[in-house]
Parts: sequence; structure tokens; C-alpha cells
Amino acid sequence: MHLGDDDWSTFVSSEPTEVLVTWVKALTLVERDFSGFECGGKSPVLKLIKVLKTRQALPDDLFGWIRSHTTNKFLPYGSLADRL
Repeated sequence: MHLGDDDWSTFVSSEPTEVLVTWVKALTLVERDFSGFECGGKSPVLKLIKVLKTRQALPDDLFGWIRSHTTNKFLPYGSLADRL
């Protein structure tokens, strides 16, 4: 959950899109259900979403799924400051 950007980049570079979508869902649930794994605006879910967007492989229903399963106010869009 708390890997650096380089570590996440290395991980996602070799993973197929379907695996990344599965990780997005799993990490969303981990942040919600396990104390100590809350990441706020630094969530790895945001990094994985960015990769999916870059690949033009973001499933249409993924944002809705994330919103209905998260307690992290930064998911799925990230911090406003990060988007400016």
C-alpha cells in the first residue's frame, strides 16, 4: 500500500489491464476494511487508475464501483490540488 511511485511503476508495467482492475478493486476494499491502510490522496488506487487511463483501458463502470465501495474521499478522482 505504501510503495513509492517507482515501485508501483515497475509493478504495473508488466501487468495486464485485467490484473490492474482487480488490484484497483482489492486495494479499494483494503483501504476501507483494514485499519492502518488508509492512504487518502496518496492511495495506490489513484496510481493504477492513471495507468488505466494512459492505456485507454479504464472500464466504464469502474468509477461507480469504487464510489460505492470506498470510504476514501479522494477515490476515484484524487485530490483537487493534484489535478491543477
